[in-house]
Amino acid sequence: MFDFLKKFFKDTGIEVVKEQSCKGVCEETGQGIDIGTAPGRQVTGEKSHLVNALDQMNDDQKQFISLKDNEYAKIVSFHIQSDPISEVGVNGVQVHDLIEYSMHLLKSLNDKFHSPYNDNAISRLEIALSQLEMRTKDRVARKVEGFNQE
Repeated sequence: MFDFLKKFFKDTGIEVVKEQSCKGVCEETGQGIDIGTAPGRQVTGEKSHLVNALDQMNDDQKQFISLKDNEYAKIVSFHIQSDPISEVGVNGVQVHDLIEYSMHLLKSLNDKFHSPYNDNAISRLEIALSQLEMRTKDRVARKVEGFNQE
């Protein structure tokens, strides 16, 4: 893979500095770029869509979401809530947090690469969040929220 990248970027002015990354300066904008190992993936000083989505989450959610790099790509990890909050406290994200992150990610992508399919998917995720909110309100009204009960 590394030799392929060297050949791919040979005439672009991008220096292959190590196996995990390729860095250089974009001739059009003069901004620095870091394209990782994915050929053609050029980021010119912009935050990644993964970071944009994470920025939209609140601090309570962020403490259970991590973003890191491996040798090929960025990885988003979620620590999922285990057991009822009433028994163990908050120790992870809920399903609605995963949906919310996914919705923010799609919105970030859609801002840059608009698609009616993305619009439809975002709309469906908003509906899913609304349904989960109604479920929570129902569980609160029945005094079973936070417990392993129907």
